[in-house]
Amino acid sequence: MKTYYEPVYKAYIMAFVEPDPIIAKKRCGKFLDYSDLSDVKFDGDAKTIEFVRDDGGQRIVIWLRKPSTKSLVHELVHAVQFTFEKRRIPFNLDSSENIAYYMEHLFEIFEPILTNKRQRRWIIKWDY
Repeated sequence: MKTYYEPVYKAYIMAFVEPDPIIAKKRCGKFLDYSDLSDVKFDGDAKTIEFVRDDGGQRIVIWLRKPSTKSLVHELVHAVQFTFEKRRIPFNLDSSENIAYYMEHLFEIFEPILTNKRQRRWIIKWDY
């Protein structure tokens, strides 16, 4: 597990690899401090889930069934979109440079979960 503070966007993001969707759902619920995930389906090869707490804090979980660069990049796009939308930053061509730099930044942080079994679950902490 790795903790990282990023002072600009202020959100919590966790990414992990777990082949079993039932275990993935339990980990997700624990991280989100939210026990009822009955309406969330853990199907397919990957999923990004966003929760906004009552105090406005944002938590994003990226789950990968297996280590896959393609799936990680796909899910990071969703994480960037959720992060920008929460902060009312347009997710369009006008902000494409911000999107590209943020994607690059998140990929650099989360890419090790694909290759290092010890770091398959990282939590990136952004204070809010």
